[in-house]
Amino acid sequence: MSLFPIISPGGGGNSYVCDAVVFDGTNDWIGRASNLTGVVDGKSATGQFSVKMGASTDGSAYTLYYNGGGYGELQRLASNKLQLKFYEATGQVIKLSLVSTTSIVEADNWVTYTWSFNVATAAGQLLRDGVDDLASSTLTDEDLAFNRSTHTIAGHDNSSAQFLGEIADFWMLFNEYDDIGTNVANYFLDGKPTDPGATGTNFTGTQPHLLHHLGAGEGTPDTNYAANAGSGGSMTLSGALSVAGTSPTD
Repeated sequence: MSLFPIISPGGGGNSYVCDAVVFDGTNDWIGRASNLTGVVDGKSATGQFSVKMGASTDGSAYTLYYNGGGYGELQRLASNKLQLKFYEATGQVIKLSLVSTTSIVEADNWVTYTWSFNVATAAGQLLRDGVDDLASSTLTDEDLAFNRSTHTIAGHDNSSAQFLGEIADFWMLFNEYDDIGTNVANYFLDGKPTDPGATGTNFTGTQPHLLHHLGAGEGTPDTNYAANAGSGGSMTLSGALSVAGTSPTD
């Protein structure tokens, strides 16, 4: 399901603004020591994040999302490409993989990635700033390991592969696919990401399981960004976040 593009009352396009937060690459990550509420193993998912890589990060791997045992991971690889991958339920074989064409490097400033897949229909999309950026994919029709004992953002659940840089809105919706290429204006419009709404339902009409967001000028990111506004339940911050000096909506 998809909604109409988000247009300002005056018809001027995308007026959305948000703040971003800084992850220090050592102490800062957000996690949950149980499965996300309502998440079951399945074949489809949709998500989006905006990111700015930190200093001297080119050529090293950094994790943006990780679930228990690494059965699912969203990672900026050492090759500087982005990869989203999920194994089947036993964790033996990768059944879903989306890899970017374009590298994500420090010099990029802000970039926004939107992705969606349904392995049952061999559908997989990866957009960078609203444009197709999918270099390669694996889409095998089998249930994927979504239901895991931990879920973390900006690092592994064992405090490794911590992310160094800045992240703005980050959200993930399991068990739902959207044709993001056709409906791109719902996600990225006028050169920046669009407003998720208070609970993230502006994108597909369904509240995502994970939604981490900091409103412009909202402050106190340890509370406001680290808290999960999605339906998947509470998340806990390790470390201390600060408000970034810029955001993808500037």
